[in-house]
Amino acid sequence: MRGPLALGSRPWADRLAVDEGQEVIRRPSYSVGVGRLSVELYSDAGGHVDDPALVSVVVPLAVVRADAVVCFPCGHTPSIAGGWDTHPGSSFSVPPLCYNGSMNTSTQPTPLETLSAMCGGGANPYLLTPQAASTKLAHNGERTDDYEQVICYMLPHALGSRMWRAIVGTDPSWAWENLCPNSTAGCRAACLHASGRLAMDNGTRAKLTRTALYNADRDAFRTQLSNEIGRNRARVVRKGRTLVVRVNGTTDIDILDEFGDIIDQYPDVIWQDYTKRPVSTGWVRPNVYRVRSATERTTAADWNPATDGNIVVPFNIARTGDLPATYWGRPVIDGDKHDLRILDRQDGVVVGLRYKPVRGGGEVARHGFIRPVPVTIG
Repeated sequence: MRGPLALGSRPWADRLAVDEGQEVIRRPSYSVGVGRLSVELYSDAGGHVDDPALVSVVVPLAVVRADAVVCFPCGHTPSIAGGWDTHPGSSFSVPPLCYNGSMNTSTQPTPLETLSAMCGGGANPYLLTPQAASTKLAHNGERTDDYEQVICYMLPHALGSRMWRAIVGTDPSWAWENLCPNSTAGCRAACLHASGRLAMDNGTRAKLTRTALYNADRDAFRTQLSNEIGRNRARVVRKGRTLVVRVNGTTDIDILDEFGDIIDQYPDVIWQDYTKRPVSTGWVRPNVYRVRSATERTTAADWNPATDGNIVVPFNIARTGDLPATYWGRPVIDGDKHDLRILDRQDGVVVGLRYKPVRGGGEVARHGFIRPVPVTIG
């Protein structure tokens, strides 16, 4: 694609016109009320406009404040050719090195940015962590290049309100929902939100920011989530892959109830979920897969492989140790090789995970959530 793109006569135009006559749809990721204008370029065939030439965008309004164009969510800031002109109708050029260019035309931040600032988090917050930036998802690429996953990490159970008071130092004006209503003492003690990079200070503040947005402004969370899925989908589709979304990285929200319309909005995006909720599992929709996750209370009698499908069980085995060959009379497969549970054999097997140390891990053994291995390995 060559030639300049011109925003329509309205500052918040939903469509951009290309001088060749091709229509390019901008999927807005802003709320007019907070003044975020994102320019995202997609061809009318659904693909991303990806041209090594500079893309010139004409802005038909005075630029109140012009921040650098930022790739979301990687934070990469390309250079801006020619600088900025604050006169109405001026133009600027954006090297399309990344899949999203955003310009802020107001000094007022988005809800997510506001909460991130309150929590002492980053200046470019996001909900969905890409596969390349997540230790949990890092091995997916070794399994297949057909799928790419993104994941949302929030604070589990009722931890959000306590962390808000500890970090922000105030009582929030909104109610905090229990994001893991079926959790047990064992799974809370062993939760991966307190493991690895997620337990670091910046990871904790990012999780708190997302959890606060979910509780304080559910509509803003849903809008942010939908827009991020759209951007990630476009990025992944350009590689010839299918996007897999896991909202419950460290929570157990009912995704069908909460995000059913967003699931329908992107029928070619797969939603994957681990859950302890008493709900149906397996492929519950054409693009939604749920797998059951065991707690210390789960016994072999509670699980019917024929109707419940696979079940995820954590074992008290070191990171490099061997998983048992069988458990509860069923084969065990290695769930640490990748996180794409949609690719597992679906004949009622135990998906084994190795124990990952967490802060306060001394409680884990006492609760029994991490299973001992009383069977012969091999």
